[in-house]
Amino acid sequence: MKHYHFDEVQSTNDTARQLLISHEEVIVTASIQVAGRGRNGHSWHSGKDSDILFSYAANIHSLTSKKPLFYQACAALAVQAFLLELLPKEARIALKYPNDVYVQYHNEEGKISGSLIEVEYLGKDVKSIIVGIGINVNSTSDDLKVNAQSISIRDMMKKQMNISEMTSLFIQKFISSIQSPEHLIINDWMDKLQIIGRQVRHLQSNLIYTVTSINQDGFLVCTTGSEDITLHTGDSIRYDLFN
Repeated sequence: MKHYHFDEVQSTNDTARQLLISHEEVIVTASIQVAGRGRNGHSWHSGKDSDILFSYAANIHSLTSKKPLFYQACAALAVQAFLLELLPKEARIALKYPNDVYVQYHNEEGKISGSLIEVEYLGKDVKSIIVGIGINVNSTSDDLKVNAQSISIRDMMKKQMNISEMTSLFIQKFISSIQSPEHLIINDWMDKLQIIGRQVRHLQSNLIYTVTSINQDGFLVCTTGSEDITLHTGDSIRYDLFN
């Protein structure tokens, strides 16, 4: 698989989308992105050569058996596998639905990674998919104040990490994930979310729901006991990840 690294881009997702014109699948990384974005229009801030800025893009006709949910699951699981290899054993890693990754270490707790999945359709069929992932590696505490409740690998390891080595290791983990059977990845993601049976607070209604299942599209099926609801985004709920 072709991998392009750029010194500066507007966003790795946008660059990966452009490269799909001449590639079936491609990986893009960058030293800095000046217009990085997360879900729901949120921005993603990172200093030059500080963090992993990664996108994977594929023309979906060459990967017809894989659903968008598969790539969403791959993003979260690849980050988790990467962190498990690096972080101290005392660090607790949690996947926040659908694909954010949080870490609790001693008295510190915060988001260390987020993903943005962008799907392009041709009619009802998926034409292409882009998986953008950011991982806080060398960002300092001051840098991370821009992103509320965030944490970095450097915070926990107490040393500057080699960003090139970190990026190469993460790419290995991601490629391993996307080469795995779809049903195994999705089942593993559902299991490691550890959200079924949890109580979540729905921000719009302020009601407390219990998650009863995750449907085939990856949405949360929840109930209050008297009212059922299907939630399409993790940004609409809050719950305690580490209890």
